[in-house]
Amino acid sequence: MAMTSATVPTPAPTKDLRPAAALGHAFLRVHGVAAAARRLEAVGLRRILARADFAIFELRGGTHVVVREREDALAEDQPASFDLMYDELGAARARFLDAGFEASAIVHGRIHAHFVALAPEGFSIEVVSSHAGRRPV
Repeated sequence: MAMTSATVPTPAPTKDLRPAAALGHAFLRVHGVAAAARRLEAVGLRRILARADFAIFELRGGTHVVVREREDALAEDQPASFDLMYDELGAARARFLDAGFEASAIVHGRIHAHFVALAPEGFSIEVVSSHAGRRPV
């Protein structure tokens, strides 16, 4: 029996519940892009492109993290200008440790719990608990 458009149900249109805007790009300067790229991929960032001097990763929601070589001498660690949010913070901390980061203890704040991850490539990232709940993001 041939199916006609009358016998195939048409899915109801769905309303996009995500916010209208998203963060497009965040930038991270490191000493050693290739090593930092392997480390970031190990903690769950999706690799889009990785070269010796330049890498791009994708986060949930489509934000791209652009990783470039720092031009200054290896001095103090440079904090990222953004944080990373994970649903399961304890599991995220273990993942960062397994990837070779140093990680502070988890601190429970008023809104988020968080820890700081320090990479050998000269950068640190604050890692926070998610508060999105069940909202589409």
